[in-house]
Amino acid sequence: MWTPPLRESFGYPVSLLQIWLVSMALKAEKGRRSKNLMIWIQMATTVYIMSWQFAQFTLFTQVCLIFGLHSFGLVGKEKISPILFSLMVRTLSYLLCSIMLVF
Repeated sequence: MWTPPLRESFGYPVSLLQIWLVSMALKAEKGRRSKNLMIWIQMATTVYIMSWQFAQFTLFTQVCLIFGLHSFGLVGKEKISPILFSLMVRTLSYLLCSIMLVF
């Protein structure tokens, strides 16, 4: 008997893309990091949240790990500030998309 793919099947590749983009942003030098990378992080995270209902838990873990890296002095504030800003913008864009679906 055939069953359609679950939502997790669609969310997993987007999750990997989002994690890869955040990793690239953490590895990038200050001059190489661009606004395009942050926009890609925002878009990938929004699609990830919309494609899997439990995405908020994995993203919360990701934010805690980034905060932990900063707390231990492994990553400077100049690298994590744009990433955390991108993750906040994605939350607002997801809420906007959810509100637009209701109306």
